[in-house]
Amino acid sequence: MAEAARQERRRLRAEYDDLRSKVFAHNRKAFPKEAFSLKKWLWACALYDSRVIQLNRHTGQGNTPTWIPLVDMVNCIESQDKTFIQYDQSLKSAVMYADRRTAKGVQVFETYGNKSNYEYLLYNGFVMRDNPNDCVYVSLPSARGSRQVCISAKQGLPRLVHQWAQMTSGTVGSKTKEARLKAKHALVQFITQRLSQYPTTQDEDAAELQRPLPESKVLAIEMRMHEKDTLSRLLQALESGEIDCCGV
Repeated sequence: MAEAARQERRRLRAEYDDLRSKVFAHNRKAFPKEAFSLKKWLWACALYDSRVIQLNRHTGQGNTPTWIPLVDMVNCIESQDKTFIQYDQSLKSAVMYADRRTAKGVQVFETYGNKSNYEYLLYNGFVMRDNPNDCVYVSLPSARGSRQVCISAKQGLPRLVHQWAQMTSGTVGSKTKEARLKAKHALVQFITQRLSQYPTTQDEDAAELQRPLPESKVLAIEMRMHEKDTLSRLLQALESGEIDCCGV
């Protein structure tokens, strides 16, 4: 997670440096340094990532990044709702409909896109408890380089994970029970090793959260706890046969 945040910052810094040399530096009257500084560029990008809504305006060109005043102040709740904010062509307006009854004076919520906690923390700055869409990003190593994929017991395993387990175990093309068990064992070992890389236990994390900590540290610990819980549940589901891997 920390490395992903550093990579994102490096990417934004590179974009800023490119704009500064090719655009800002050639017309300082239009782009004064105090208004187009790196600090303000990072601030603007953070606003864009956390506030802009990808709205389908039915133009045939996919979603359009859209700023919608007030709507971006609605707090987030995770659900399996796939509607989100919609564009009403007859009203020429963005509309948001309630998917449940709400009593007067009670806060209303909106899903921000059914994201994983990794995405919420990286782009929105918070972690959702009991997130039904949560998964853990892992890097699957191979001779061609690593591939990132998000895994969880709730979401099931992407096809790429099944293929990786077969390649790693040397059972590609084999349909015997022994080969399928070997591929499943390779995945179980991978997840077990991933869990062993965390420097703390869940109990140690919970104890740490009882202390007064900066918000950034709290978020980091909560994220780590969510990841460990998600991977542990996936491991249990694989070992019990609750979810399938490689036909086993």
